[in-house]
Amino acid sequence: MIPLTKLLMTIYMREENEAAEDSLKKHLSSLIIANLNKRFQKVEEVDIVARATLLDPRYKNLYFQSTQKRDMALEGLRLEMEKLKEKRTAGAAVTGETTGSSLSERARQDNLWTAFDEAVLSQQQHTQSITQGVRGIDIQNYLALPDILSTSNPLLWWSSEGKERFPLLFKLAKKYLSLTATSVPSERVFSIAREVLNKKRTSLKSEDARMLVCLLSNLD
Repeated sequence: MIPLTKLLMTIYMREENEAAEDSLKKHLSSLIIANLNKRFQKVEEVDIVARATLLDPRYKNLYFQSTQKRDMALEGLRLEMEKLKEKRTAGAAVTGETTGSSLSERARQDNLWTAFDEAVLSQQQHTQSITQGVRGIDIQNYLALPDILSTSNPLLWWSSEGKERFPLLFKLAKKYLSLTATSVPSERVFSIAREVLNKKRTSLKSEDARMLVCLLSNLD
């Protein structure tokens, strides 16, 4: 929504500047610009929209008009990444405790392998701390990548490339980019349900009605 709004504003502002004074073209362009400002002036303040735009590899931070709103959205993504890291760290700590207790038990059984197991455990913890530090700059590295073509599928990019390079951002991308950008599909389902559940089919069971609606919604 943010890129589309910015592009429309740019196009109609150019049309307005190029049109002759008192012409219909200039008047219509001015009306469209005024309505775009009225309806989408605060679109960058909507967290979901701003974060989804940043996580779209076609646009990222290219079309933000307000650097303050862009930075707020970036900070929101960083905070979400920190929460994901904390969950992962907590899970790793539980695993480490379990491994440590099993190592203690094994040490009592076989002292020969104790030093080896302790070295392996230490190396795993060290690698994990390094990995977490690197992930702290995931957003900067992601934004530094060249934008993909506007005709490309952002979800395919995240599945093929972004998933391995930015695992935490990939989770956030799935969260935000999977949101439906319009209510048309859900409204279409309600229209279909209205045709299925009419006055002549009041005895239709709920399970049968659900299957009919599902089938009719996926005919195309």
